[in-house]
Amino acid sequence: MVKYIDKKLAKDLFPQRNDDCNKGSFLKVLNIAGSGNYSGAAFLSSLSSLRVGAGFISLACPKSIICRFSANMPEVTYIPLYETEKASISSLNDLLFLQNYPVVSIGCGLSLDEDTKLFFSNFLILYLFVASR
Repeated sequence: MVKYIDKKLAKDLFPQRNDDCNKGSFLKVLNIAGSGNYSGAAFLSSLSSLRVGAGFISLACPKSIICRFSANMPEVTYIPLYETEKASISSLNDLLFLQNYPVVSIGCGLSLDEDTKLFFSNFLILYLFVASR
């Protein structure tokens, strides 16, 4: 049996929001994404969090690419990260900001730069350590 999803069915799948709620009433998401060559991935992955109903989204990305899309996403907060010479995320970044987010998305548009790979490894170690507590 084939079942089509129309606008009414899609709307019914989402929970109703109260009139007195604010962005803090809904999911808080950290998106770690982007690099000099793939800034669009950071933009689109952050935008998708907004479209599915997250209330508070922070994008952590190389500081030099924030100006490329911040005017088009004023509802997102930005965490500028240290970067390599090729505008990739550097391993020199402190990861303590992770503890403030119950949901973390990482990977969209990250480069294969060795320093970014080290950042990602450090992220996994810290996130798994925090999650095990």
